[in-house]
Parts: sequence; C-alpha cells; structure tokens
Amino acid sequence: MGNASSMLTQYDIEEVQEHCNYLFSQQEIVSLYERFCQLDRSAKGFISEDEFLSIPEFSLNPLSKVRSVSFLLAPPVSSRICFLWLCLHLKKGML
Repeated sequence: MGNASSMLTQYDIEEVQEHCNYLFSQQEIVSLYERFCQLDRSAKGFISEDEFLSIPEFSLNPLSKVRSVSFLLAPPVSSRICFLWLCLHLKKGML
C-alpha cells in the first residue's frame, strides 16, 4: 500500500476488508487510509510512535503513552505501524 490515497488500489481495499472480516466498508477504509497518510508525514508507509501520539485523542490521554508503546511493539517491526496493522487493531477494538 502506497503513501497517498491515490495509491490505494481496489485490491488493497479488499485485502483490508478480508483481514478485518468486512468490518469496514470500502469508503471507511479509504477514509482511514487518507488519515493514515496525513499521520505518515515523511511518507514512509508506516507511522512512528510520535506520529501515532500526534492524534489529539491519544495525546490528551495520560494512558496513551503506555498503551501506544505496547501497541506499537506488537507489529512485525517495533515502533512502526503500517496501515493494515492499524486496521486490524481498530477491528479488535484496541484503539
């Protein structure tokens, strides 16, 4: 998956839907991806802990630092999170 909403293909959308048991509609996935790309300021294809904590709802929560550290250490590459991993955690209600 690329780093701009135009890079999100139909295949990518369907892959996210499949991994998330169709919890998200195609439009919801596109919206999530657009927001993900805004957070991925350096267009690396993943967001760092600092980028994750730049979300106002998390930065204002005193427990978010603890929660984000455990959350971000779970992905295959520590302290980085890709779009699909984020969607999977949203599906599980972990955010």
